[in-house]
Amino acid sequence: MEFRARLVRLNSFFSKKNNILIYLIIFIGVLIPSLSPSFDTNIWNRLLSILNNPFFNCMYFFAIGLNVMYMVKENSKSFNFIIRFNNYHNLIKSFIKDIIIYTIFLYFISFILSFAGSILFSLDNFSMVDYFDYSFPVIIYIIFFAIRSIMISCLLNIIIYLLTLNRGKILSTIILTINSSLFLVLPQNYKMINHFYDLHIFPQYYYMYNTYSTFMLETICTILYVFLLIIIINILFKFFLKKKRDI
Repeated sequence: MEFRARLVRLNSFFSKKNNILIYLIIFIGVLIPSLSPSFDTNIWNRLLSILNNPFFNCMYFFAIGLNVMYMVKENSKSFNFIIRFNNYHNLIKSFIKDIIIYTIFLYFISFILSFAGSILFSLDNFSMVDYFDYSFPVIIYIIFFAIRSIMISCLLNIIIYLLTLNRGKILSTIILTINSSLFLVLPQNYKMINHFYDLHIFPQYYYMYNTYSTFMLETICTILYVFLLIIIINILFKFFLKKKRDI
């Protein structure tokens, strides 16, 4: 029953005209880096350069954040209806699952468009090369990078969603704008990261090129940061439930 209800919500949401703006934002985010001049014609290196491009990530984050705000608006009536029956706990958890599905879908669209952009300007250079920081094929790092991007994007979207429920659209809009804009204003980090306690606090750096002493260290820093976001989500979720009980 829940699965069928989710399919109905997903089908209804993906058919909304609001999504045209979201897809347009993602397309522009991919197009600009794809057209940027590059001396590297290898398709895999170009794909990675698009995925960690500041403008691409700025537009992508703005699109997925806007997607969450649209979803909150669409589901507000259902929320108000079910909350009367004191069943908001399961409702919020269900909406969080929807957010994860939306975010993965939008990243998949972004990835496909980025891959298409890489093919157009790669000059048929499909040779498999090693990632310049580690001694393994770059495609392996692209898979790692994509998985990390999806995980952090989903968690940040959940945080925006909970903030929207707790503090309203004004705060979430401010956070969305700042979160997206930071990709364009944060300086590139050229210092090598040698210890796990040197991990970045700003999520934007996990979508940019950074130099770690080892791939294992980069993996550990990623796991620690994901756990940090999960802790923040749990705090916000419990605060939200407590607030509703007080009401």
